[in-house]
Amino acid sequence: MVGEILRRFRSRVDHPATLTIPDHRHSRRMSVTYEVDGSTIALRLRGEYDTAAVRAAALAAFADRAAAGATGLLLDVSHSRSISSRSASEVRAMADFLAGHAERFGRRLALVATSDVAFGLMRLGAVSVEQKGVDSRVFRDVAEAEAWLGHFATHRTA
Repeated sequence: MVGEILRRFRSRVDHPATLTIPDHRHSRRMSVTYEVDGSTIALRLRGEYDTAAVRAAALAAFADRAAAGATGLLLDVSHSRSISSRSASEVRAMADFLAGHAERFGRRLALVATSDVAFGLMRLGAVSVEQKGVDSRVFRDVAEAEAWLGHFATHRTA
């Protein structure tokens, strides 16, 4: 399944790349998107999705030529409905996955969550990646996360 998802991403030319897969178990659609802006890769998780879609989007983003030399990864779950149903072991597994690819995003991860449950789960993820040498922080505001990653500094100097 992940291979098929990656092929879909690689076949797209436009940014942000968008992945929408039907979830037949719930008759809903799930969406995970990525975009590369300057030195930041942003993964945005909206609605309902499974962890395979997140992994596939991350792999596609890391393989994107526009992401070469990225110095930060922004993971935004502020519009996610799935995050509140994730178990601690699922969050740690995703953290391990991201930490395994940390050299692709400069070992700097900003997590954005607005609900208390999502914020707590993202904090668990942050602790997990920090144990593997990734500098991470959890935010409630996307602009603050982008600023921490240095997103706007890149645009000011251009």
